[in-house]
Amino acid sequence: MHITPPFLDARILEGVAVVYLLPHTNVTTFNANGVCIPHILKLLESCRRVDVVWDSYIASSIKESTREKRGKGVRRKVGGPTKVPSNWPDFLRDSTNKEELFQFLSDKVGSNDWPDGKEVFIT
Repeated sequence: MHITPPFLDARILEGVAVVYLLPHTNVTTFNANGVCIPHILKLLESCRRVDVVWDSYIASSIKESTREKRGKGVRRKVGGPTKVPSNWPDFLRDSTNKEELFQFLSDKVGSNDWPDGKEVFIT
C-alpha cells in the first residue's frame, strides 16, 4: 500500500549526509544532475522549500584530527566532466576533495531552475 506523505512547508537536508547516502554507482562524472538535483526535485513534490546545509571543516578541530588519523585519500579535481573515482570512501577522506565537491554541488544546485512556486536555499 502506498501512503502519500503529508505536504510540508520545508525540508532541511544535511548536504554531507546526502553526499554519503545517495547512490553514486550509476554516476560516471561529477554532475549534480545525476544524483543531487533529482533527489531535491523528488523532495519538492511534497514541500515548497528545501534547505541544503553544508558542514564547514575547521582545521584545528577534534573532528579534523580524527579525519587525519584515518589517512588521506586520493586527491581528485572536482568538476563536471571529471570522472567520479571508483573508491568513493577513499575520495571522501581528502578534505580538499570534500570542500571542492560541496562547493561544486552548491553552485550547481544554486543555479538550477526549480519548478515555479518551489524554493531551494543553500547555506
